[in-house]
Amino acid sequence: MILFIISLTSYMLVVSPSLYKCKKTEESDAINCDDVSDDDTIQKLAKAEEQNSKLKCLSKVLTELPIQKGKDKGTNLPAVFPHHGDAGHWQVWNRALDKRFKGLKALDRLVTSGNTCSVWEVGANVAAQDSKDLMALYGTCKYHAFEPVPDFNKKLEENWKDENQMTVHKFGIGGKDQIFGVSRNALKGNDGDATFLDDSNKQAGEVKIHIKSFDYVLEKTDGIPSMVEMNCEGCEWNFLMEALKHGWIKKVPIVQIGWHSYGDVGIGLRAMQLCDIRVLLSETHVMDYGLAFGWERWSLKE
Repeated sequence: MILFIISLTSYMLVVSPSLYKCKKTEESDAINCDDVSDDDTIQKLAKAEEQNSKLKCLSKVLTELPIQKGKDKGTNLPAVFPHHGDAGHWQVWNRALDKRFKGLKALDRLVTSGNTCSVWEVGANVAAQDSKDLMALYGTCKYHAFEPVPDFNKKLEENWKDENQMTVHKFGIGGKDQIFGVSRNALKGNDGDATFLDDSNKQAGEVKIHIKSFDYVLEKTDGIPSMVEMNCEGCEWNFLMEALKHGWIKKVPIVQIGWHSYGDVGIGLRAMQLCDIRVLLSETHVMDYGLAFGWERWSLKE
């Protein structure tokens, strides 16, 4: 882990002024390209800026990994956990939790002006607790809870049967319609009671999972939601990249994410994927707060 961090943070992306007719300013890492007119050169410089942004992100993310010493099955060895709550980092974890339902300016404006607002909770599990907390603050919004695991969404539907502001959807959301099976062992979390779906555990299993496309969901609900609340225990990696590729999430006023490192890809690749997503989101949104493998929120640029 230490060698991995050193190799990334010591890497530098160098742009040659003689080749690109640009120079880096002394005051910042920004590249001055006022004299550049060649389209190919501009594209290369844009790519260079993107890589620099990713490296800055990685240098921060790698100091925020959910590592805890002495919690790995009774040994005194450091272990990597899915997120900071599991690692027992309660100070940073609770601080992030405390921010989740504060400073939601876009919802405040919509509710105050009397306009329609809607919230999607992706990975609602059996209770859609985040929607319940948000509903206490923004009771006039419409709520949509998405939960693809049959055992969970049955309980979810029962728990919300008397609430007109909530619609329970017994499927997940993705780039395309699909049905696949997962084993019950792939549904990890508190006593096996959590949604955990990504490419590493899509297999022939006894639990059938239904996914509906973004286009289908946008048509059947209220269109672009006012807020997306994600706590889907690992599905965020594929969901967010597919949503960014589609484009609809770039118009969502508030995107709030609970990051997890679940999957077989490893914590190093997850850190790089997290930065890929952050760089893409930063084109249209501003990060309100963020903790790698904890919680973070993005608000649409005004």
